[in-house]
Amino acid sequence: MSGKLADALADAWKNKQEKKQNLKIDCSIHAPIIVIPESCSSPEKPVLVLNMGHFHFKSRSRTDSQVDAWFKSRNNSPSEEIEIETYSLGMENLTVLVGTAGKCDWRESYADRQDNDGNNKISSNAIIQPLSIVLNIGMEKDVILPRTCVFGLLPSISVQTSPQEISRILSVTTTWTSFLEQMTDESKTYELEANVQYQEKTVASKEESIVKPLSFSDEPYSGEENEVTEILHVSVALGRLSAVFAEESGESLEAHLVSVVASMTSSTDTSSCSRLRMGWFWVLDKLHSDLPRRQRLLAHSLLPHSAASYSINDEYNIIGELSQLGVFDSSYSGSSDLADITLTTSKGSASDNSIIARKIDHLIDGTNMLGSLTVIDASFSSLFVNWNPEAIKNLMLLNSKLMGLIETPNSKNVLAGSVPTKNQLAGKNSQKSLNPAFSLTKESESLAEPKKIGEVLSVTIINAKLNKLELNFHSARDDLPLFVMAMFDPKIKMCSTKGDDENLDASISLGNFGMETPMARANEEYKNMIGLKPNESASLLTVRYTEGIKAVASHALPGVETENCVACAHVELSSMKVVFVQA
Repeated sequence: MSGKLADALADAWKNKQEKKQNLKIDCSIHAPIIVIPESCSSPEKPVLVLNMGHFHFKSRSRTDSQVDAWFKSRNNSPSEEIEIETYSLGMENLTVLVGTAGKCDWRESYADRQDNDGNNKISSNAIIQPLSIVLNIGMEKDVILPRTCVFGLLPSISVQTSPQEISRILSVTTTWTSFLEQMTDESKTYELEANVQYQEKTVASKEESIVKPLSFSDEPYSGEENEVTEILHVSVALGRLSAVFAEESGESLEAHLVSVVASMTSSTDTSSCSRLRMGWFWVLDKLHSDLPRRQRLLAHSLLPHSAASYSINDEYNIIGELSQLGVFDSSYSGSSDLADITLTTSKGSASDNSIIARKIDHLIDGTNMLGSLTVIDASFSSLFVNWNPEAIKNLMLLNSKLMGLIETPNSKNVLAGSVPTKNQLAGKNSQKSLNPAFSLTKESESLAEPKKIGEVLSVTIINAKLNKLELNFHSARDDLPLFVMAMFDPKIKMCSTKGDDENLDASISLGNFGMETPMARANEEYKNMIGLKPNESASLLTVRYTEGIKAVASHALPGVETENCVACAHVELSSMKVVFVQA
């Protein structure tokens, strides 16, 4: 049946291309439920259940607004109307559960799992809460090189677990891991013998390929000379990513990441641009503490309100506030309040202008051929960390508990008596590795790698900056603030060339650094205990490091002959202000 369906789809697509026909698709599939039991005989043993949910793939008569806007913004001839085919690919209610083999309540639909009060009626727990995703696809019609764009929306990914659930998951995974290792190890001997025989036959053909020069056959498409067109764009938005680790008593540790948008664009000149934007992030500590806790936010980015305002009534309804701002609406375009990271890659002459624009031509000259250029631009806003010794102690205890679960005897090799150990297999493998034919093949593989002709360089550029990093030190006894340590505008810049001519030019700027006390009774002049001396410099510490002939030659230092240097470093420490008050 699957073969007939594949043939029918292939014929339909061929007719669509040759006869310019419209293709209408309406496919709805209830995906299978995959059950992985620890034991096939005991009804009390745990099982892992992967419910694949429901898939649909449909052609749409109306174009999605995002798809339509993307094509219109790239229409070079507004007078000509672009014909677009649109499709919708979706998945609903995919979930991962852990339950008991004898209780098949995981077969119930998600809507039937809770009573009127919202309590679970079944014993199976969802490790990954039901998630859904929709992809809207637009394809250009009746052109030589059709452009395609994809916009996806994933409302939320929620992972919830507990020590008990982790223990049940490990008992299942370790059993099947041991079983699969046993099957793999038994087949290694036969695979190795077949490998040696195959490699003996291919040595001659690989030796012939050594003399063949490297050919660059992957020429970029060019409909017209110097014309660059975006041919593929993919953008997927994630509304919320949440991870909750809960104890039996109801205490929990939560981490949330809101508004994530990942996109990728490819062009006809083989260049591509990938971008990742993130909006808000926070870690909430609701674990038990023997001492008073005023602030439960362990770490967070810039939030709709200050961290202190959430701690007043111990209400941390951050998701609700973001929802009121429309962050979870399907039309929301995303936020870069937390981070904005861009990765751009290009090849050959398409990168030449970027080299000049970024002022790194001191590492490239006319004797070099530019093979590829990779540029990473990363911008991070502000990150706040609230350091409380009592909270850190609780986190370390939680970590010890998790490590204890992972290292428990139940998580080790439960089939150790029937599974050969690595030492037992070492003798078999070592005998085969001494085979002259096998050794010769390995040498031939290393010789068969052709070298590029000419000085082809691969250039990597990294620019990263952080707006602010703030550490708030709190008292363990009463959780009152003691000191605030902050770093403003640290930056990292790096450029490296790889190839026949390798160079590295990197610089780090620490920015403004200071430590102050928030105590109200302290004199304003003495609150800033450590920091830059006023009106002296904008950065406490600046380091520049160069390596390679061209990079070192461009690093001019008074009184230093850099021509004879392999590497060079320049460290500049600005004047600091330190206040010491003796009580």
